[in-house]
Amino acid sequence: MSTAFIDFLGVTFWMDATNAKQSIEILLRGWLGVEIKVSETCKGWNGYKHRLDVDGIGLVAFGGNGDTVHIEMTGAGCMQVKDWDAVADSLTMLEARITRLDLAVDDFDGTRYNLDWCKAAYESGEFNPARGAKPVPRLVDDMGSGKGCTFYLGSRESGKLFRGYEKGKEQGDPASPWFRCEVEWRNRHREIPVDAIRQPGKYFAGSYRAFESHSLEQRVIKTIAHVAQAHIERATDHARKQAGRVIHGLLALGLTVQEVMARLHVPELPKKLVAPIRAFLALDESERTYTTATAPAWAAKATPDEVSDLYKAFRLQRAKWRVGQGTNGMHAVEGVAWLGA
Repeated sequence: MSTAFIDFLGVTFWMDATNAKQSIEILLRGWLGVEIKVSETCKGWNGYKHRLDVDGIGLVAFGGNGDTVHIEMTGAGCMQVKDWDAVADSLTMLEARITRLDLAVDDFDGTRYNLDWCKAAYESGEFNPARGAKPVPRLVDDMGSGKGCTFYLGSRESGKLFRGYEKGKEQGDPASPWFRCEVEWRNRHREIPVDAIRQPGKYFAGSYRAFESHSLEQRVIKTIAHVAQAHIERATDHARKQAGRVIHGLLALGLTVQEVMARLHVPELPKKLVAPIRAFLALDESERTYTTATAPAWAAKATPDEVSDLYKAFRLQRAKWRVGQGTNGMHAVEGVAWLGA
């Protein structure tokens, strides 16, 4: 049972830069199990001459800094990893150095972890180190806006930072109780062991006394489903505002739903949906249907009756617009060929 998951990974290792792009593509394909899209940016990054953006995953930098290669995988990229043990094996083989590792825990009900819990745990000393200075807390308040509050402890400069924040609100749902706890380590004053990738729950529990008894089960499907649902709802709302009236107009002119979709469909995922949708589709069927409580409505395959009902919902009382059937002496143009002009 997993009790934490990896939400960010930064690694550095030596690699012959002669075929760096091709080598990186092969390495990441092995980690993710799918083809990836790597784009040249024609600019450098943090002392490296070249930076590549990996669609829905993160970035790669090479050229300089002791002939090393640096890879950063965002939370969206980490969601798509099929086998973390395989990643750990390859990092060991490459003698890679982990430069940043974020381990996270989601409480979708907000009953165990929330802002009040963070404050109480801090005040009771459960975040204090065994020795050294007490970490300084900081609260970012959304002032009632519904955007979500965040409780910070420590700093990136020290190499260890805790964040407890209202993830559901951050994702766009002001009423969501979804709360996330994250511990971010950087390789300042410490070495981050590869074993932390193999056993994230163990290292999360050992990060602070506050988490010594942590046992909240973490399933990838839950996080993927919630993140994807939030992005899809925002994207759908934006699409409705941008194209809803156009769709209504085309249907009113007599086009079928299929014809409207054919005209508007672009065979490419929006940037923010690439990672969650790809991660969700990559899950085993047993994971996708884990429970009806965790799988959002869009995750279920539509039944024939649902498709029929959807089509009926789009059918309108269409105006007469063909030749000889116009109103007020106006004649409409025969057919819809002009729509493609």
